[in-house]
Amino acid sequence: MRRGYSLADLGQILGVPRQTVSRLERGEIQLTEVWMRRFARALKVDLFEILDDTPDEYSRDVTFYTPEAGSALEIAIAGEARALFKVHSRALDNLDILPGDIALGDMSSKAIRNVKTGDIVVAEVPALSKNEDAKMVLRQFVEPRLLITNSSHHNARSVDIGTDNITLKAVIIAWHKAPRKGGGGGRH
Repeated sequence: MRRGYSLADLGQILGVPRQTVSRLERGEIQLTEVWMRRFARALKVDLFEILDDTPDEYSRDVTFYTPEAGSALEIAIAGEARALFKVHSRALDNLDILPGDIALGDMSSKAIRNVKTGDIVVAEVPALSKNEDAKMVLRQFVEPRLLITNSSHHNARSVDIGTDNITLKAVIIAWHKAPRKGGGGGRH
């Protein structure tokens, strides 16, 4: 089991008998969206992490984030070529960018043109088939055109944006840390 949970541990977290979790795992009970949402809440992960069974190296690291109307985050992006992204992966956890953080990206052509080694970027990976959507990945840029992960968990293969048909979408200029256990969030 992922994360080292036993069937009994998962049963306790979900409030169901261990046998129920075992039957779900073996496919004897249909794993419905309701069950997946229960697992996501219990494991404190986003639903997409449970649904994402991508066999390739590209996970959906970020998604567009829409802030509350009138919030400071909404004001920060108003009228600019900027966007907010919610981080879903640990692709850059060695840089202390973790799931739940909100990243502010400059999507202007000038920012994309002037990207330099060490910059954090959002790139779009095209869909591999008609049945899936393009994915947005969070990577660190290395000149002249390499994208890398910087993770203590799992590092994906390096990507050459010149040959892998990947498009830079934004250069991250700041991020807001989600509250962590034992401490609060903050700006970077």
